[in-house]
Amino acid sequence: HEFGHSFIDCYVHKSGCSNHLMAQSGGNHNIMLEDDAGCIHRNLALSNLRQFVDCDETYNPFNTPQSSTAYDRVVTTNELWDIDMRLYSNVTVRTGATLTVSCKLLMPQGGLIKVEQGAKLIVDGGSVMRANTCSPTQYWGAISVAGNSAKIQPIPTAALATDDAGVVILKNQGILEGAVVGVTTQRIPGVYEPQFWGAVVDVNDFTFRDCRKGVEFMKYDFPNRSKFSKANF
Repeated sequence: HEFGHSFIDCYVHKSGCSNHLMAQSGGNHNIMLEDDAGCIHRNLALSNLRQFVDCDETYNPFNTPQSSTAYDRVVTTNELWDIDMRLYSNVTVRTGATLTVSCKLLMPQGGLIKVEQGAKLIVDGGSVMRANTCSPTQYWGAISVAGNSAKIQPIPTAALATDDAGVVILKNQGILEGAVVGVTTQRIPGVYEPQFWGAVVDVNDFTFRDCRKGVEFMKYDFPNRSKFSKANF
């Protein structure tokens, strides 16, 4: 019950409902509502409760394939993330969507942000880094972005066709920190899929810090529109 005051919003006792964890008297105190579970997930992401969760705790069951999106936080429309949060899953940006990050994202150990063909990730003054309970030897995975090796790359700021290369734009004094690879132009890190090579990485006034590898480019036979300006490694 007392833990409920921290995990469930509003810090109130449930009145008029005797069958609930937060009920003051009577009934079954082993019950929570569906929206209570949502509040717990939200508070573990946004509040100081996240400092008590181990670095490697995720929603993904053990040995979930990196290509799976079953447990990912999936972005299907244009979204702006501007509230600092800790994530416990991978992120997938779907074709046709743009995710803009202007906040601090704390990633779990091995966590990925996957950008599909025809999708964009923009880190605009934000930071993506290892979770606050991770040690310096524990790394999140990468931003992995799918290209199209059979097609000329799009202009990064233009609207994308569904089969265009995915685009990652990093700008305005943002930071990537503590990743195995800051950005890779492999759709899935470590998986040989040359048909998905050729993604666009556009960097302007941005820092890669304490990553084992800053940016990884796979072979691409057309002129490459990726560029770096005022990038710090």
